Amino acid sequence: MTDKTVIVIFDLDGTLVDSQPATLGSTMEALSRYGIEAAEPELREVFGGGAEKLLGHFLERDLGVSQAEKVVRAAVDLRRDLQLELVDRTTLLPGVKDLMATLKDAGYRLAVATMSSREVTEKTLEFHDIRLYLSVVLT
Repeated sequence: MTDKTVIVIFDLDGTLVDSQPATLGSTMEALSRYGIEAAEPELREVFGGGAEKLLGHFLERDLGVSQAEKVVRAAVDLRRDLQLELVDRTTLLPGVKDLMATLKDAGYRLAVATMSSREVTEKTLEFHDIRLYLSVVLT
C-alpha cells in the first residue's frame, strides 16, 4: 500500500448485516400501534428512502395527510425503539468479520455509512462485535 490512507466505506443493511427481520418487524409493529396493518410485501414495495418516508406512506394512506404529519415523528421514534429491542434478529452476513479484520490488518481504515439511526447502528455493530474495526460511523 502507498503512503496514502485508503478508507473502505461499507453500507450496513444488506452489506454487513441482514437487518430485514428487525426492520420489517419494527415497522409493522409501529404501524399497528396507529391502527395500520401493512404486510411484508406492501412494505417491500415502498422500502427505501428512510423511516420517515416509509412510515409516512402508510400513515398518509390510512390516516390522511394532516394526521400523518402530526404523528410521523413519533412513529419514527417508536420504530427506532422497537428496532433496538429486535437487534438480536439481525444476522451478520458470512465472511464480514474476516474481511474487516483482513482489511484493517492490511492498513485500511474502515467506515460505515447508513441511513439507519445512530442508536440502531451502534447497537447493531456492538451486538455483532464489529464496531472495533471501524474508524468512522456515519448515520
